[in-house]
Amino acid sequence: MDIDSGQVMWLGVKREERQNYGKNVSNTEIVPVKLTFLSPEDIDMLSSGFTRREVRKKRIIRLFKDGYLKRSGSKQ
Repeated sequence: MDIDSGQVMWLGVKREERQNYGKNVSNTEIVPVKLTFLSPEDIDMLSSGFTRREVRKKRIIRLFKDGYLKRSGSKQ
């Protein structure tokens, strides 16, 4: 899995995994997730006059959505 500039690799719990009493990480399927931490759109927004707070809010939403959608365990 290639990582581009502005992206990070994160290990997440596979979306289909269910929680159970006594279940720990060693019994949980973990999948690598590629998240875009800083995108060209973020840089464009900053240079267009958006505040850092507005861009940060957009980035956080993107990270959560990408993390959820990409945790299926399929190739990205």
